This record gives sequence, structure tokens and C-alpha cells, in this order.
Amino acid sequence: MTSSAWTNAVWGIGCMDAWYLLALLLFSFSPSTTVALAACLFGPWVDERFLLALPLCAVLRGCDRRSGWLRNLWPALGVLPYCAIRLIAHFTGDPTVDDQFQLQGGVFWRFAAWLPIGWWHGWRMGWVVIVPALVAVWNTRPAFAGVLARWAMAAGFACLLAIYFLAWDSSRSIAVMLPWMVLGVSRTHLPTWTLWLLVALNFYLPAAYVTAAAAVGSPISPVMAIH
Repeated sequence: MTSSAWTNAVWGIGCMDAWYLLALLLFSFSPSTTVALAACLFGPWVDERFLLALPLCAVLRGCDRRSGWLRNLWPALGVLPYCAIRLIAHFTGDPTVDDQFQLQGGVFWRFAAWLPIGWWHGWRMGWVVIVPALVAVWNTRPAFAGVLARWAMAAGFACLLAIYFLAWDSSRSIAVMLPWMVLGVSRTHLPTWTLWLLVALNFYLPAAYVTAAAAVGSPISPVMAIH
């Protein structure tokens, strides 16, 4: 990775991503409806990943309150205008959208098989708490809430795939699962020493900034090997 590419990656992860991830956390866990709506208003202007992660976070918000599922899920519809505008631009011949779809669609299936590797490098031991959180919400009861949660989660996973069609940095984009890691930490009730052990292991496990470029030939290098 060139020095300029590495600088851009650090800038994006350290500056821009922090703001939209903060908005996702506020939307997911804030008891204030006003704060949640403010996150929905400002988050999309930081990064479109906020909108595409919104359905999964709406599920999390609804599950956290145990009631008012429809009231907590409706903000996820905010992703629909975004998708509609992109599709309208595509079908009306907007060259910028068409060029992006053709460029990314032409190589997507060449690097799609590498997505799990990118997801692993994004969180590594963090999956120990993220996966149980996903399973717990998928098994939500009562049945009516569970059905809503499952449909919304299915829509959320579809939006995750859309993220990887539009953004090639798979290890960076999987950061949208941050609210689910927070939920997992609170729900799994792991001893504090176990959580610290997971954090320590993440410092020693090989990590990489995985992109579509890696999937079509560039090697995946541990973070310490990147210059």
C-alpha cells in the first residue's frame, strides 16, 4: 500500500468513520427519541454507510426496548429514499452513477469470496461477542416481535451486501457492527478479564486493511507489515 493510500485510509477510519459510528451508537442506544432522530438527520451526511446500517441498528433499538417495535423500526425506512435516488439516477442515465455501477459491478463477484476474510480482519476476536448478540436478537420473543426482528435483520443483511457493492474496503466497512458488539458485551455477561483477554488477543492477531484490490491480486499484509 502506498503512503498516500495509507494516509487516506487512516484519515477515513480515524476521522470520518468515528462520527458516523457515533451516530449509529446514539441511534441504537439513546433513550431519547430526539437524540435518535438527530443522529438520523446528521449521520447520513458523514457517510452513506450510516443509512445502509440503519435497518440492523433499528432492530437493535427495538430489541433493547422490548416494546413499541413498529415505533422503533420505522427510522430504518430512511434507507429507501437513498436507494430510490440512486436507482432513479441510474435509470435516467446519470453518468456518475452508471460509471460507478459498471466499474464496481464488473469486479464485485471477483472479490465477493474474499468478504469473509475482510469481515474477520475488521473485528477478529470481537466476533466472540457480536455473533451471540445477533443470535439472541434473531431468537427474540414474543413471536410477533421475533418475526419483525427477523424480517428487519434480513433487510439489514441485504443492506450490508449493498455496502460492499458500493465500498470495496471490507475490513473497514464491517465497523458498522459496532453497536452489535456493544450489545454483545452487555448480553453475554463475560467476566471482565475475558473481555480484556479478547482485546489483548486482537493486538497480537494478524490484521489487514482488506480491499477489493487485495481480492484481485494484492496480498493481505498484517498491520505491522504495512508501510
